[in-house]
Amino acid sequence: MGRPRILAAVSGPSLPLLRKLLGGWCDLIPALAMREALQRAKRGDIAAVVIGLHFDDSQMPLLLEALKSDAATRDIPVVCCRLRPTLLPHATVRSARAVCEARRAEGFVDVLDLCDRAGAMAAGVRLRGMLRRVRQAAPRRQIRTSGSCAA
Repeated sequence: MGRPRILAAVSGPSLPLLRKLLGGWCDLIPALAMREALQRAKRGDIAAVVIGLHFDDSQMPLLLEALKSDAATRDIPVVCCRLRPTLLPHATVRSARAVCEARRAEGFVDVLDLCDRAGAMAAGVRLRGMLRRVRQAAPRRQIRTSGSCAA
């Protein structure tokens, strides 16, 4: 079946790091704004969504809630992450984890902390591993495939 299509709802500055971390394992479909992310998710060909903490001026919780409350997208696995520095890192990450859990995200990865502690390779392994696990655990749904591989 080919590589999974992962919707990357992240800030523009976070996209190069996410591309590096996922390293060609998937087709990364970027979405830099709320409306674009929701439209792309509803197309039906997305295997999972990665939402960055800084997505669309820190609207990660709103996108997560919108995805999980819509019948067309609620079964798409969502992994949230921190890819860029934050003003209050410990409090911000703790709060983000709590929000993600409350809104039924499949996980939260502090990619920035992993990169600092163990390096980008280890962070990429962790993120890819989580995406693989949540895709396997997700309810089976029909994923439409499109003819385009454009990211």
